[in-house]
Amino acid sequence: DHVVDIRKATVEDAGAIAAVINGVVDEGGLTSLRRFTEGEEREFIASLDEREAIFVAEREGQIVGFQGLSRFARWSDSMSHVGTVLTMVVPEHRGSGVGRALAGRTLAFARWHGYEKISTYVIADNEAALAYYESLGFTMVGLWKDQVLLEDGYHDDVIVEKFL
Repeated sequence: DHVVDIRKATVEDAGAIAAVINGVVDEGGLTSLRRFTEGEEREFIASLDEREAIFVAEREGQIVGFQGLSRFARWSDSMSHVGTVLTMVVPEHRGSGVGRALAGRTLAFARWHGYEKISTYVIADNEAALAYYESLGFTMVGLWKDQVLLEDGYHDDVIVEKFL
């Protein structure tokens, strides 16, 4: 059964979202994020404004992934048309349409809230994530060399964007 429910996250989801983040961090090599506590994630969710959101994917009542949309630069009105996304899905649900379902909801929300472009960056070695964003119509526009320092050394970040 591949039914997934997508809904906007609330602060009550902070623990489950932190658990997804921490699981992906613990896999190693997939993200530049560090581990987050439930309290830190709760504060982050509470800080989001009306043009920002986290959407969660639930299967059988369990959060199996999420996608966050934030303004690219809160400090700049001249970039208010640009958003940035972060997507994480637990390993056993990758490749099952969770990411695509999340993107459908996130991109619709982004369009509704006046975004014209969405960007993100992906560790260059994360071929599955790069293929995911490419499948959604994102294009590679740049590379940050040695941007991420992980336990095994430096990694490049690939910058991708999609015009809405």
